[in-house]
Amino acid sequence: MPVNQRTVLVVEDDHLILLNARILLENAGLSVLVANDALQALELLDARPEVSALFTDVIMPGPIDGVALAEEVSRRRPDIPVFITSGSPETAQRTLPASASFLPKPYTASQLTSLLVA
Repeated sequence: MPVNQRTVLVVEDDHLILLNARILLENAGLSVLVANDALQALELLDARPEVSALFTDVIMPGPIDGVALAEEVSRRRPDIPVFITSGSPETAQRTLPASASFLPKPYTASQLTSLLVA
């Protein structure tokens, strides 16, 4: 992996959406780590210091949802940008972490890559 290559941690419990996001981001030249829930994502974040961005869904299994994950990641690693996605209209009503950007589902390839490729 090139030294300057950005590594994105993608957290999504829907296998097809996760696979699609991974392919889109890898095709854009990013290194991608994947997690199926927030607990797995936090383990990866702690184990992989090269993570330079988080892209997470809101609704997923387990005791921690995507908003709480975004808050915890921002607390542990304030240096990395956090991007939250959801197809649920209720998510737009929630208070998201100040450090997070929101991308509603369904999103296009160009919308996703424009957020994470800088």
